[in-house]
Amino acid sequence: MKWSAYNKGNFFTHVKRVIVILANKARILAREIAKQLGSLLQRQRITSDRRIKTTGSDRSSIGFRQLLRRLGIVTSARLSETIRETKEAIKYDVEFNKRAIMESSQHVSTEITINRRNLNEILAQQLREEIGIDCQAPEIGSLQVEHKRYYSYNFPMSPKMTTNRGCIIVKGKRFNIIQVIQRN
Repeated sequence: MKWSAYNKGNFFTHVKRVIVILANKARILAREIAKQLGSLLQRQRITSDRRIKTTGSDRSSIGFRQLLRRLGIVTSARLSETIRETKEAIKYDVEFNKRAIMESSQHVSTEITINRRNLNEILAQQLREEIGIDCQAPEIGSLQVEHKRYYSYNFPMSPKMTTNRGCIIVKGKRFNIIQVIQRN
């Protein structure tokens, strides 16, 4: 199977969307865990305060250590579960996208035609079609005017770097030629 640039871009865009969705779900799950653990810590603090008042000895450090240990175990278990679910979801999406790309590639032609055109040719065609001006686009560098400096270097705001993009020869107007240049 041949992979075209369109299929690869579409695949990676879809994977990126899936990762963003999973990250949002993980953030929501983390908030829920934080709420549950916050209430668990609050209950543990209240219980340890009651023990200190009733017994008179300070056993809160032992309860707090146990609470931290339990908190670590619960957080680790939920995090492992979330990571496992995320991996499964990504694997499923990758397989689904592979199947979708294979099915779509059987129906779409894999030939890609690239037609390179100069900017002056594109502009000349637009002038002919949209405005109706009789014009033509010669090859870049074929006219003498293209080899001269475009701007005066005496003025500080004039650009020093310019690129010749060709000329357009216009017929039947007060001007004969349009030079297309790119600044900087």
